[in-house]
Amino acid sequence: MPEFKPLDELLKGQIRAQLRDQRTRARMSELAQKARGEMIKINAQFAEAKKEEVEQVREKMRQETKELAANYGLRYVETPFLSPEELEESEDHPIGSATEPVANPFERTTAPTVVEQHFAVADFDTLARQRYRLMEAEDPSTLNRFVHWQIDFLKPHVPTWTEEGVQEQVRQAWIMLRARELAEQRAEEIAKLLRESDKTWAEALEGVTETGKEGSQSLVAVYTGEFSWLTQSSAPQTNPFAPPPMEITQIPIVLGGTSQEFMKRVFNEMENGAIGPVWSGDHRYIFVARVDNRTNLEQTQTDFLGPNTNLFSFFSPYEAIARAGGQSVAQQWTENLIERYQVKWQDAEE
Repeated sequence: MPEFKPLDELLKGQIRAQLRDQRTRARMSELAQKARGEMIKINAQFAEAKKEEVEQVREKMRQETKELAANYGLRYVETPFLSPEELEESEDHPIGSATEPVANPFERTTAPTVVEQHFAVADFDTLARQRYRLMEAEDPSTLNRFVHWQIDFLKPHVPTWTEEGVQEQVRQAWIMLRARELAEQRAEEIAKLLRESDKTWAEALEGVTETGKEGSQSLVAVYTGEFSWLTQSSAPQTNPFAPPPMEITQIPIVLGGTSQEFMKRVFNEMENGAIGPVWSGDHRYIFVARVDNRTNLEQTQTDFLGPNTNLFSFFSPYEAIARAGGQSVAQQWTENLIERYQVKWQDAEE
């Protein structure tokens, strides 16, 4: 066996692609730094603006930033007002899934996301002071670079019918609600068909479509294989001595992913042999599922609580789950306390 790969055309192509990628990333980083330097000069105008000049200065800054982007061959994008969830899930604005750039790719999993950069603040006064504060981000999937800032924000409020985008959001929400009702109704019909049939699912579903109408997507029976509610994460850890965190098991063939609700449905609410509808984690897909078999629960509990198991060891999966649950309860208790007594935090600068 040769000690090194032969320098054939395939290896040369791989080396060229790697060098091209490295140079591209270096150039992107260089452009981002240059743009950042120019944007620092632009955002200084906001800090120096008098109250009566703010709107005029903001418009001037917008135009200067657009010109800066054009001069550097960059793209200027201004998002509408988005909630943290909307920004994170937006398909139109991929910056929502970006994270703060890191030198070590293994640290990317713990790097602050753009959502955290903008929304992880204690109060609205702090949020207001973030206007035009420069930040950087990198899309982990495309490695695209972003230099971004917050232009403005809206405090939580009951929106009026005339506010921009509200009518469209209501229309989309109504359509989605109605579509889910129809999907659940159709799923129940298919579940009833499968319960009453003595054929295999593949035979029973032959010619059956999602909507029941000719021309729509045909239904297919698939088998998931065995899975557990939770599994240990395989993501790289910054601390090599820490046990992997537990996370909800994701099943590749389940479009839309799984969730606590999904697992509760198949593990707690459906008996062996039961057939019924189950929503995906993002509630965009509905499945008709059957529980074929389960691991012997009593034996699993006996093994879990065995004499050689230390439930409260730092390396125990149970301890990690209990700690996460305790943190969630403590966070909810703190939030309720703050809301009940209208707690307002004093800034460190005051």
